[in-house]
Amino acid sequence: MFFHSYEIILIAGAVTAYYSESFVFYGLILGIVLHMVLDIIGNPVYFKGYFLFYRVFTGFEKEKFIDAEKHFQMRDKRIASKKKNNKTVKGIILIIAFLFFTGSCAVTRDRIETPYQVYREKGIASWYGEDFNGRPTASGEIYDMYGLTAAHRTLPLQTNVRVTNLENGKSVDVKINDRGPFVNGRIIDLSYGAAKVLDMVDAGTSMVGVEVINGSRDFEAKADKGVFTVQVGSFAVRENAEKLAERLNREYGGAYITLYETNSKKFNRVRVGNFKTLEEAQGFVNKLERKNFTSFVARKD
Repeated sequence: MFFHSYEIILIAGAVTAYYSESFVFYGLILGIVLHMVLDIIGNPVYFKGYFLFYRVFTGFEKEKFIDAEKHFQMRDKRIASKKKNNKTVKGIILIIAFLFFTGSCAVTRDRIETPYQVYREKGIASWYGEDFNGRPTASGEIYDMYGLTAAHRTLPLQTNVRVTNLENGKSVDVKINDRGPFVNGRIIDLSYGAAKVLDMVDAGTSMVGVEVINGSRDFEAKADKGVFTVQVGSFAVRENAEKLAERLNREYGGAYITLYETNSKKFNRVRVGNFKTLEEAQGFVNKLERKNFTSFVARKD
């Protein structure tokens, strides 16, 4: 037989750990290696019989694997050594168990310090600047492109969030004081000042993580309530907006148009409904998607 049982288990464990990325299997491999090392220390003659590379070196000549006479002469010494090694293994296991237990306690303490789950999301961020500078935001504040603020479609106004650029690790804390971005596939619109801190001005967009930093235990429940609407389209030409609104009114009712102006453009936004919860509004978005409409939820302030 060319393989010892340890070698088979070690190879199988390594392959399983690699593909499953499981720390349990990594621990199993460590245990097997430790046991092999201690076994060899207690009985060095086993070294010749254990390892495949030694067999290759000896040309697979079985008689060279183990010196049988020496093997039996050292029997008593080997038994005493194994007993000593067993004590060593037990000691190592106790140390590992202690470290695992204390680590678990540390995790429990962290959970006590943060008893509620804060709001988090991940997606594409963009930024807006000069064309909106000096104009009123959804909160009534005047937009300052050099400040540290942001627009979000559904988070309550005055919410403070930490935005992390996942492409370079840079972070910035901003206040939500406006609504947007009104482009599908994006989750937050940053001021020019915030985008500069995140080093994403030139790129225009970046993958970010957004985390609420002034939330309370019931923040997410409150954030899901309010008045929400669903935006289905935005047009520079009023007639196009009216055509879409008429179609939506025929099929669903409750469609209307709002006018939004920047320093250089006008947008006619087509929206539908007044929903009391974010879940209800998102349900209507899903309904529209089945009819091939592209839409998203926005909070009405």
